[in-house]
Amino acid sequence: MTRHLQSTPAQSHFLLEIRALAQLEHKNIARLLDGGVTPGGLTYVAMEYIEGRRLDSFCDELAVSIEHVLQLILQLCSAVDYVHSPGMTYWDDVGGAGKLSLLISS
Repeated sequence: MTRHLQSTPAQSHFLLEIRALAQLEHKNIARLLDGGVTPGGLTYVAMEYIEGRRLDSFCDELAVSIEHVLQLILQLCSAVDYVHSPGMTYWDDVGGAGKLSLLISS
């Protein structure tokens, strides 16, 4: 965990995001199972586990058609659009690496 999440304002913001995540119901977004702050002040998130692999690996290994790739991208866009709907806010640091991890499931 990053040190900034151990501060009270950051924990408050984190808990707001947990409440927002708990409201997400979309077929292409993993469900939040639990999240919060431990008595010791550590933040945690437990999400649904979905077996998957990288999109590029999936496409390369199965030699999928461009039509199939576009269908997968539309699923991705649908999930991103849902998360960005009015009233839904979030922040994402993905390890501070500036990378976005997405899982597309069918």
